[in-house]
Amino acid sequence: MTSPPPPDRRVGRLSTGVALVVIAVGIVLLGTRIGQEITRRPETLQLAAAGPLQAVYLANGTAYLGAIVGDDGTYLRLAGGAVIRSRAEPSASSSVLEIQLLASAPFNLDGDVLVPKAQVALIANVVVGSEVANAYIQAAGAALAPSPAASPSP
Repeated sequence: MTSPPPPDRRVGRLSTGVALVVIAVGIVLLGTRIGQEITRRPETLQLAAAGPLQAVYLANGTAYLGAIVGDDGTYLRLAGGAVIRSRAEPSASSSVLEIQLLASAPFNLDGDVLVPKAQVALIANVVVGSEVANAYIQAAGAALAPSPAASPSP
């Protein structure tokens, strides 16, 4: 009677070693990706660094002006927030641009405004010296400051 050959234990050790290496590489890659996401500067903050005033348009048609000073991935932090409104002039074929600061009546809000990113349709820098920028300056009673040092929100 012949007995079957004993199992080769080297094959079992080799496959266990390969599995451990694959798991270790996976953990390193995952850790690297998480680290990149934590230290990555959101695109909105890169945009905000290029100009002192941004326009934020929501999907529902609401438009805000202000300086984007934070982005935590869920909300944009808008300093000096204002609402953009357009009012038709009965005597003219054009409309008048109105800027309503959120810190003044009827809103009377204090501090920065958080805008849910899920509702944002468009973000853009406002051209300094444009009609929108000049209307904002007139409403705020101050000139546009240089670009804020935008940083991720806590």
